[in-house]
This record gives sequence, structure tokens and C-alpha cells, in this order.
Amino acid sequence: MTSQQVASSLNLVKNYPIGQYIPYTIKSAVADGTYAVKVTTAQPDPVLTRELTEFWIWDTSDTKTPNNPVNGTGPYQLKPGTKLNKNSLQLVADNSYHGGKPSVKRLDFSFYQDGSALDNALKQNKIDIADLTADYASVPQATKDGSKLLNVLAPTVYMILPNTIKPGPLQNIKVRQAIYMTLNPATLEKDHYGDMVQPQPKLFHQAYPALTRA
Repeated sequence: MTSQQVASSLNLVKNYPIGQYIPYTIKSAVADGTYAVKVTTAQPDPVLTRELTEFWIWDTSDTKTPNNPVNGTGPYQLKPGTKLNKNSLQLVADNSYHGGKPSVKRLDFSFYQDGSALDNALKQNKIDIADLTADYASVPQATKDGSKLLNVLAPTVYMILPNTIKPGPLQNIKVRQAIYMTLNPATLEKDHYGDMVQPQPKLFHQAYPALTRA
């Protein structure tokens, strides 16, 4: 991955759905040397760095679609001959990965429609590891057969993100702060994720409530 790929990807974000539901303020992105990118916005955007975490970077010189996983830069790559579908995904280790050779040679992912189906697959030894955060209610059930339950802090932030780009009252920070004062983050946190989140007060000064899911 190069700074040029980062810049060209950011310039193309507006052409895809992710650039529609997140306020897109990037006027231009230009590679500045090997490891830096200069981003210019059309107007002030106080949460630009937060928004950038949602944008994918891909090899824009490739002829494949931007959401094709072969354009990734991680420690794993698609298993040769894999046919993409919505129910499963097979990955193999990339031994030339810059972060070091992965210790696990192969990963098989299966996708389930609901937490109970995922829970049953775990109990029947069809899978070795299950992500049960999507259905928190099924977590206690998964421990009855001796499975280990791990709470892992994930670098994921959920925000109530007002559209401050569209002209209107939400451009006024005092209006956003007034809306925030009507919310109870602790209640939202408990109702949706139990004790598996951590509030992020550093973002509150812009009246953008945020939670990090563990």
C-alpha cells in the first residue's frame, strides 16, 4: 500500500455508498511523499479523523471492484480458487506479510443469520470460535458446554453522527449539545451492549456521543 493508493481511494469514496451515509467533506487528497497524504476539506469537519476510519483503501490501479478482498493488505489472502459467496470465506496465510509470518496457516469463516444458529454451531463443534457480540443474549448459553467466553476490546466506535454538512440547525454546535443533553449514554450503553462497551468522553466536546464495543 502506498500514499498514492490512499489518496486516490479517498478521492473516490464519494462515488460509493459509504460516501453517501457519512458526511463527505473531502475536497482533495494528495500524496505527500511516501508515507503522508494531505487531505483538504471543502469546509470545517471536526470529526474527519473519525470518518476516515470508515473508508476503505484499495489498489485503485487494479481492474477489480474496490470491495474485492484480493485488494487487501493484511496477513491473509483468499485461498486460491475460492468462489466468493455470502455464507463462507476461506483465507490462507500470506507468508510474505510485512508484519511477520502468520502462525495460523488457514482460516475458514462461516456466516450465520442469527445468534441461536451460531450458538448451536459452536456447541456441535462445527466451528472453533464464535463472535457472539452480534447477539449478546446468546452469550450466557455458550458457556454451559464448557466453552470459554472472552471479552475482547475491538477498535470499533459507534457514534450518533448528526449531518452537520447539510445546511440547517445541526451546524450549530449549541444545538448538537442540546440534543446530547437529552440523551443518557449510560442507558444506551446498558440496553444495547450490557457491560461490553466503554464510553468515549473525549468526543463529547463536539456533541458526538460515542461508544466503543468490547
